[in-house]
Amino acid sequence: MWALLLVCESGRFFRILKQNLNMLLTVLTDRAQPVSVKEVKRASFEIFLMVLLAGGTERVFVREDYEMVMDDFRNIKRVFCASGEGLAAVLAEEVVDRAAEVAEGVIGLMSLPTERLIEDFTIAACESDVAGGIAEWQGISMPPTTGRWNRSDPNTVLRVLCHRSERQRELCRRGEVEQE
Repeated sequence: MWALLLVCESGRFFRILKQNLNMLLTVLTDRAQPVSVKEVKRASFEIFLMVLLAGGTERVFVREDYEMVMDDFRNIKRVFCASGEGLAAVLAEEVVDRAAEVAEGVIGLMSLPTERLIEDFTIAACESDVAGGIAEWQGISMPPTTGRWNRSDPNTVLRVLCHRSERQRELCRRGEVEQE
């Protein structure tokens, strides 16, 4: 199912996700539904970011793609809080919105100019001691992959930057950022 996101078939993905969630609701007891749906929501948000940020070298974005990506994410949120088929009663919209804040922050990085991303990466890398106190772009080491995507995580910012379809993105591809 997640492969549909990799090949940009988000419409099919949303239909299948909604069908699977509705099937889950019919199979589970009322007591087990909220916990199960929360876990599926959490996993869905995480996999969306994983596909976006670690979906392979073929994934290239321009700043204008931000709206399309945010629309896709809003559609995932909508599946969890406004389905109208019993799902809305399982998870309150506020619960979904709180859980979505991190993903929306990461997606928001896509709307920033490349120069700002480079600046944010440099600051985040230096603050996390990844760079060993060196504040020059060429002297910053590759940040570790934590698996926890976050707007202020140097690895997350670097991945957004490296998936940019611009000249600055080529700095990352050519190895101008040193490997540790």
